[in-house]
This record gives sequence, structure tokens and C-alpha cells, in this order.
Amino acid sequence: MIQTFLRVKKAPPQSEDDDASQTYGFVTILNDDDVVLVSPEDSHAFRVSKSKTSEKTSFSKVFSPTCSQWDVFASICAPLLSQSLFHMNDALLFTLGVSGAGKTYTLFGPQSHPGVVYLALDALFYNIRGREASFPVVESLRSKLDKSKVLEGSKYLKHDSPHPIQLPPPDAYASLFPQKPDPSFQYAIYLCFPEIYNDRIFDLLEKPSFFGHRHALSLKKSSSSDKKSVAGIQKVFLANPQEAFQLVHKVLQLRKSTSTKANSVSSRSHLVVSIELFRLQSAKNHIESCQLDLVDLAGSERTRSAETSGLLLREGASINKSLLTLGQCLEALRRKHDGRQHIIPFRQSKLTELLFHSGHLSGTAKTCMLVNIDPLGSFDENAQVMRYSANAREIIPSQSPSYTDNFMSPSLNHSASQSKSISSEAIQVQNEQLLRENDCLRQLLADADAEMVNLEYQIREQMTREMEERVSQVEQTFLNRMLEETAQGIEYTDQKIEKMGEWVRRLQQGNKEKDECITHLEGIIEQLQEENNDEQKPALQDTSNLHYIDNNRRSSRKLHYEDKQAIEEAHNLHTKRKLWPEPTLLQSSETDEEEGKPETNPKKKSPSPLKPLSPSRRPPLAKMYSQTGDVDINQL
Repeated sequence: MIQTFLRVKKAPPQSEDDDASQTYGFVTILNDDDVVLVSPEDSHAFRVSKSKTSEKTSFSKVFSPTCSQWDVFASICAPLLSQSLFHMNDALLFTLGVSGAGKTYTLFGPQSHPGVVYLALDALFYNIRGREASFPVVESLRSKLDKSKVLEGSKYLKHDSPHPIQLPPPDAYASLFPQKPDPSFQYAIYLCFPEIYNDRIFDLLEKPSFFGHRHALSLKKSSSSDKKSVAGIQKVFLANPQEAFQLVHKVLQLRKSTSTKANSVSSRSHLVVSIELFRLQSAKNHIESCQLDLVDLAGSERTRSAETSGLLLREGASINKSLLTLGQCLEALRRKHDGRQHIIPFRQSKLTELLFHSGHLSGTAKTCMLVNIDPLGSFDENAQVMRYSANAREIIPSQSPSYTDNFMSPSLNHSASQSKSISSEAIQVQNEQLLRENDCLRQLLADADAEMVNLEYQIREQMTREMEERVSQVEQTFLNRMLEETAQGIEYTDQKIEKMGEWVRRLQQGNKEKDECITHLEGIIEQLQEENNDEQKPALQDTSNLHYIDNNRRSSRKLHYEDKQAIEEAHNLHTKRKLWPEPTLLQSSETDEEEGKPETNPKKKSPSPLKPLSPSRRPPLAKMYSQTGDVDINQL
């Protein structure tokens, strides 16, 4: 049975009257094993049922909000470490809950309150203290089992600063691990960190590219066992707990996380802290290993409450899909162990494929699930997580099938369990029986194959008939529809043709009336033109006579004007000669000659040669005009 634990996030208690039961939000802790969830008025369950509903769930242990990180480690992780350390059994611990319920806090925690991962690493190094194997010795034996790339922690972390953590004193582990490991063995610890982001597996120890991308990895079958592991993932050899703390702190900084409305630091990927423990004897070339996986699942969230969009919406959808597949696998396992065969859909998600192929949920590995709930969060989301835990509690891990259980009879099983002193005759008898059983099984397999072929043929025939019927129905429906559309199109076209013919007839009638009107107007225009021509003949004669008279008048006016201009010029010349003396006139004549020559300096303007006389030097007007006689312009 998968052990399920519940941890309630810190919240103020509502009532402290009864010491046995404590209420935090919608969660009521009855005892160390049972809790009750009561739907509040703002929940979907209350709106559907119109009243408060309660759901009771049982767990292996319930941790109240007042419990510490050490309590969680001592109750859950310490037994898993004992199984791995002393019996070399695989173990799995994964957290489940809504976003912001405290899963990452439980596994990692702050420096002042370290989580389960740090305490588990410290406990492992405490138990193997003094029996640590060196890196070259471990690699000489481990490389025969696994060809993955291995890094030495001291070289990989030489440029990183140490990460101090407040750990409990070493004596605290003595009560949890009273048994000591076998001193004839040496131990080594390796760490790897696969991350499942958007349903793809990445290695957080891989150096990202310039754009921050890493290569997606695949699952491949291990050469040393039937389990599948992440191919190409890097592992780090750790020599002391300080290197382990420093490496985990570095990986947490590389993990994808962001801030949403539901959680300020929301993990956007599933992180697997895989601790691989090796136990070896170098003198005998003996080595064996076990694996302890601590999985921090990303929290389920609703888009309405988280208010995500774009890339965050895609990440949330991938997280919800993987968690839904995990719930379906748990339900399928529960149905299978109840006696009802059911297909387990673990290949629909990389998360479930990794957990099932590694043997945690389908083999003999000891598995624990820690459910984190937020009593002040969404009731509907937390109730769904509680239902997943109820399914996981009813699962009983199946034992790995053995060859004798499937193919040997009870008598042969008994003989196979004997010591090596079996005689050759008994071995020969066993071989003959096995050969007969093998032939029988081969015949059964052939019969089953033939039956399957016949069944497949019948199914194909039935599917073919159904498909042909369906195709014929679709064709008939399409043909009927096409005929209806054709008839509707013809009717519509006829209506349009009738309307167009009526419109053409109206247009022709209107054009006929317009042609008659135009013909009438043209006759009127011709009559008017004839009348106009008759009236214009005498008018043209009168116009020609007037034009001749007007021309004569213009010629006489022009001659009169020219004569008047000549007289005025002569009078002005005579007046000019009287106003200016002769030297001045001579000077003016010379100046006129000089003006005819080109100027040497065009920028300077020559002064005017004719200057009027001053009033003192000007002769009196009476004397000037006394010497001239009066001239009659009309006589000129």
C-alpha cells in the first residue's frame, strides 16, 4: 500500500476549545490520521448542493500547521532512507497539491528551516561517515553498469560559493538510525536532476545555449536492469554534504519559476532530485545500487484564479495535464488491484512514464505521497487533490513477476528452491518438463494468435460495413442537398429573368417617348434657325456700314492726336533752351556722348549732367519769356 501523508499549510486556528480536533479554514483535523473538509459558502460544491458538504479522508499521518520540517523528515523520509541504506531498495517520495500549498517549502525550505532534501542528504552522509569510497574506485566499478556522464563535485562547484544551512546536531540522527551499515562495504552518493517542463525531460546540470535552451532527453532501458532511465543525463559524485547542499542550491536557481496571482513563486516544472547510492567491495569487484527519488511536483492551478496567459497559460495546461494523467494512473492501479483489469495510461505523460518505468509505482519500490493543502485557498481544488490521495491509499504495489511463478508447476517450484546438490537426473527431468510446458505454451500462443487474427478480421469486416453504410448515407444526404440547392437556384434565376424582362420593357417604352420628344424639338429648332437667318441678312448690311464709318473716325482721331503730340514736343524743346544756358547744353551733349560709351565701372553711377540752376542764378521768368513770342498751337 502506498503510504499517504497530509501536511496542512500554516493558518490561524478558528477554535481551540477541543484539543483533539483543530479547525483551520475549511480543514478540521480530527486526529493524527483523519481530516474533514467542509465546503465554504463561496465554493462550487456549496452552490451545487445548496448546503455545506463534508468529506472525510484518512491518511497514514496528518501534520498540523504547527509541525516542523524535522517532524516531516523523521516520519516520512527516515524510513525510506533506512530501506535504501540497509536493504538497497528503491524509494520514492513525491509531493502533491495546488499551487502555493507549500510543496517546495517542505522539500527544500529556507536556510533557517531546511527541507526534506537537505536533511536526507545530511542523514546519508552521517550514516556512511568513515566508509566513503573515492571517486576513481567507484568509477572503475560503476562504469560497467552505467555509461552516463559523471562529474566530480569538487571540480564542478569550484567557482560557486558555499551554501550554509542550519542543520540539526549529528546526535539527532542516532535515534532515527539505530542500525549501522555493514563496515565491509564502501558507499558513494551521486545526484542528478531531471526536470519535466512542457511534457519534455531536461537536464538542469546541462549548460544552456546562448538563448537559454537545453536538449530534450528520452527514456531508455537500462543495461543492468529492466527499468528505464533518462538517457544522457549527467550525474555528480559528491564527497561531502557541503557539496550536496551547494549543488542543490545551484539547481534551484536554474529551475523554471515565475510569479502568478495564485503564488508569488510558482514552479512551472516538475523537479526530480534523484539520489543514487552505491554499495561496493572493491576487492571482490562487487557493486550494487539503489535509487531514492524526491519529486517536487508543480502545483495544479486554474486559469481563472491564477490569471495566466501566453506562455504561462501553456505551462499551466501542461502541468494540469500531467497531474491529471497521474490521477488516472492511480485510479487504474486501484482498479487493477481490486481484481478488475484496467489499462494504465502512463505513456500519456512524461511524468508518469518516468515514475512507472523507473519501477516506483509498478514494482517493489517503497512509495510515499505527501499531500499539501492550503486551508485558506480554493476548496474545490484542494478537495480534488484529496480524492487523488484516497485512490493512492488503496493501491498495493505488485511484486515483480518471477520466472518460476509464471511458468513452473508447484512441484518444480519446490525443486527449484533446493540447494545446488540436485542430481543430474533431477535436472534432466526438470528440463524435460520445462520443454513440454514450453511446447504447450507455444501451442497456446499459436492458438491465441490465430484467434486474434480471426477476431481482427471480423472486426475489420464489421468496421468496413459500418463505414460503407455511413459513406452511402453521407453521399445520399449530400446528393439530396445538392438537388435542393439546384432547384432553389433555378427558381431564383427565373425570378431574376422575369424582373429583368419587365425592366427592359419599361426602359424601351421610356426610350420611345424620349425619341418622339427629341424629333419634335429638332423640328422646332430648324424653324427657329430659318427665321433667324431671314432676320440676320439686313442686320449684316447695317453692321458693315457702321464698321466702315467707325474705321474712318478712328483714323481721323489718330492723326489729330499725333499732331497734338508733335506740337507739345516742339514747345517743350523751346522752353528747355530758354531755361538752361548754352554751356550747360553743351555739357549735356557731351554727357550724352559719354553715356553712349560702355561704363568701365558699372557699380558707380555717374552723376546727372543736367542740374537745375539755383534760384539766385536763374534768370527771371519775365525776361525769359519776353524774348519769345506767343505761339498759337492751332496755327501750327
